[in-house]
Amino acid sequence: MDHQIFAQLLGNYGEFVGAVGVVITLGYLAVQIKQNRTQTQSQIEQSLYEQWQTPAKIMADSPQLADVFCRGQKSRSALTEAEQMQFDMFCSLGINTVEFAFRLSEDADTDPDGPTWISIAEFFLDSPGGREFWYERRDLFFAGFQKWIERHLDIAVPPHNLSS
Repeated sequence: MDHQIFAQLLGNYGEFVGAVGVVITLGYLAVQIKQNRTQTQSQIEQSLYEQWQTPAKIMADSPQLADVFCRGQKSRSALTEAEQMQFDMFCSLGINTVEFAFRLSEDADTDPDGPTWISIAEFFLDSPGGREFWYERRDLFFAGFQKWIERHLDIAVPPHNLSS
């Protein structure tokens, strides 16, 4: 066999082996990406769970805060200035958890966890005091999230509180 033909044959085999190697590498990378995405999603879900547990634990550990929250739900404006700050910070903590989930979602309206987020938001906002909090502090939250909350909770924000 001629050296040139032999070299060409080896080159063809080399190209074939290289192509097989590329396909195997791409398959391996696809599996790794899928595993990484699953792990990342699991970590996000764990983080959301822990974030939600924080206000629940604070409330359970502090009868004074529980009292402020219960009275604030009835009327935020009836609280002292310091109590309003406690009420606002506690509501912000809970609503920030919902906003975090909202921002991670590709489409919160079709996300299977969307109804849970709405239920959490309702816990904080679906009361006279919760709505007072929202009217006063809604600008602390992302604009798209504001609209989503207001649409789902049917919160009509007074015109003087609307941001551009």
